[in-house]
Amino acid sequence: MEVIKHRLNDAGTVNLSFFRDSAGNEVDLILGRGPQMLPIEIKAGETVNEDYFKNLNRFAKLFPKTVSEGAVVYAGDRLEKRSRFPVYPMSQISRLLSD
Repeated sequence: MEVIKHRLNDAGTVNLSFFRDSAGNEVDLILGRGPQMLPIEIKAGETVNEDYFKNLNRFAKLFPKTVSEGAVVYAGDRLEKRSRFPVYPMSQISRLLSD
């Protein structure tokens, strides 16, 4: 809900969705940016776990032409560059949501 409020307060469009396949794999938030999709996993943990990237990698393989980046948002306090997807602290989620 906070993500939607942020988008509307910045006069942005609510181009948000989520993904779940028939096997139960899911991505918490998909931000549409024109023809591109930005998948975002949101985690409550304060320590980054490699499992956080599993569904992002799966989603990127399913949609290789429309996913060039993605991110994990977590309860920790450090911005981290990991693999293909950076990890943002919840306090910096606005950086991801800006057009």
